[in-house]
Amino acid sequence: MPAAFPPCHRPVFQDVDSPSCGVWDVVEVKEDGWWCEVRVYVAGVELVGRTGTVMLTLGEVTAEPLAILVGEYLHGTARTVYDPRRGGVVVFDCLYTAVAGDLRGLPLRERRAVLCGLMSGVDFHGLQVHLAEQWSIGLAHAVWTARVERRGLEGLVFKASWGTWGAPWGRRKRWVTRDYVCMGTNAGAGRRSIRCGLYQDGELVHICDVAGGDAEQFAGAREGRVLEVAGAEALDSGALRHGTFFAWRDDKRAEECVR
Repeated sequence: MPAAFPPCHRPVFQDVDSPSCGVWDVVEVKEDGWWCEVRVYVAGVELVGRTGTVMLTLGEVTAEPLAILVGEYLHGTARTVYDPRRGGVVVFDCLYTAVAGDLRGLPLRERRAVLCGLMSGVDFHGLQVHLAEQWSIGLAHAVWTARVERRGLEGLVFKASWGTWGAPWGRRKRWVTRDYVCMGTNAGAGRRSIRCGLYQDGELVHICDVAGGDAEQFAGAREGRVLEVAGAEALDSGALRHGTFFAWRDDKRAEECVR
C-alpha cells in the first residue's frame, strides 16, 4: 500500500430531492452493494470494505498494488440476489496507480479517464468488474425514469466532474433508508421484530422496532450487528414511517449509526 494512503475514506454526501445544476454536473446510478476499494496486484486482487475488512481475495496479494479503484461490491444486500452481475464490482473512481501515484488531488473527470483506460488494460484475475455508467446532469430525470423507476434500481448519485476526491456529492434514493444497531429481538405468537437503536451522545438508544424479514434474515439478528431499514419517510424521532428490514450491513460499524 502506498505510504500514508488512508484506507477506506469516502467523500461526504447529502440527500437531495432533485439535482442542482449549480452544484453537480454528472450523474451515476446508485448501486445497491457494499462500498469497497478494489486493490489490483500483479498476481491477484482484493476487495477492502469501508471498515478495513478484506471481503474477497483472488490470487496472490503482494506488497504494492498496481491500482486502487473504488466501487460497489454487488454482494450481501437484498437486491443483489436478483442482479445478474452479483459477485462482481461496479467501479466508479480511481484513487491510485503505480505509474501515476496518488490521484485524489485530480478532478473527477481526469480520474475517470484513468479508470476507463484501466478497464481494458488490467487483469482483474477472474473478478467481474463493470464500469459505472455516467451521464450529464441534464439527463438526470430521464435516467431516473429509465434506471430507477422502470428497472427498480436504488437511486442516483450526483457529482461534480471538477471535484477532487473528498468533494461533496449528492444522492437521491427511490425510498428512504437508514442504518440501525440491532439491540435484540421481539419474538412471540404472531410477532417477530428487531429492536433498532442509534447512538446519541455516545450512548446506544432504542429508537424503534421493525419487522424482521424472513426466517433466515431474522435468525441472523444479534446485538451490535448493523441492519439497513427501508421506509416511506424519515421521522424526527429517528425512526422511519412504515419501516421494514432491508438488509444486514456487515460492512458497517455500529458506531457509525448516529442520531
